[in-house]
Amino acid sequence: MTRPENLEDAFAAAEQAAGAALDSTKKLQGLLRQLHKAAREGNVKTLKRLQERLREEAAGTTEAVAGAADSWPFDYSAVADYLNDDANGYPAELRRVASEQGLAIHERDGQLICHPSTVRILAGERAVRIDRKKLSTIRPSHLVELLLKNQDRPPRFRPEPFLKALHDVYGALTRDTPTPPGGVVIPLERIYNLLTSLPGSRRDYTRTDFARDLYQLELAGVTETKSGAKLIVEGSTMLRNAKNVFTFVDPNGREVPFASVRFDNPSDL
Repeated sequence: MTRPENLEDAFAAAEQAAGAALDSTKKLQGLLRQLHKAAREGNVKTLKRLQERLREEAAGTTEAVAGAADSWPFDYSAVADYLNDDANGYPAELRRVASEQGLAIHERDGQLICHPSTVRILAGERAVRIDRKKLSTIRPSHLVELLLKNQDRPPRFRPEPFLKALHDVYGALTRDTPTPPGGVVIPLERIYNLLTSLPGSRRDYTRTDFARDLYQLELAGVTETKSGAKLIVEGSTMLRNAKNVFTFVDPNGREVPFASVRFDNPSDL
């Protein structure tokens, strides 16, 4: 058997081999049930007829099970290498399979964006993380199906708690700063750094996740805290390639940059 060149074909071949083994096992079970009945009732003629059929079917089942056991062509380290290969490995394959289903996946900051989801490949764990959920099921067609379902689900994002978190961090950063009209402009890099200051936080909440939440907050149109402080997020397209700009990609493939934030009339800071 020719070794598959990608994970989708490899999973498909293993699925087919397992299916063939299951079918063969069902046939063997059927013959065994007949033999069991014939022995219970004492039907010698049926017992004789089933003996040869059982030998043949058992041999076929053994071969099918062996084929299923040997159907997966990649060793453990090879899978990690393939997941890590940005140019010719898993990321490119996932985008290709998605494109075949009419789904666009974009790459930014080392992560994949498929609105409204972010996808992070965890090569060392042979897994992926969609938003904040880690999945060990990495077959490309399966992930594309999940991403398509995510697009059809109502948004889970809650703008008010996220706005409050931004406001709280902004307050901590500007507490000892004189406030000019319109509020102090704070780079979002500083906001993100404080939000993810606990150990391991950046692993679970990446820059792309932060950009996605900023984008969803913008879509929700929630800009004012309960105390009346109004959020203004700035993201000049001139800065989209700057290191400290957070970038998301909308459903049309348009880059949406976010650079800094301020709260106008932040009376409750």
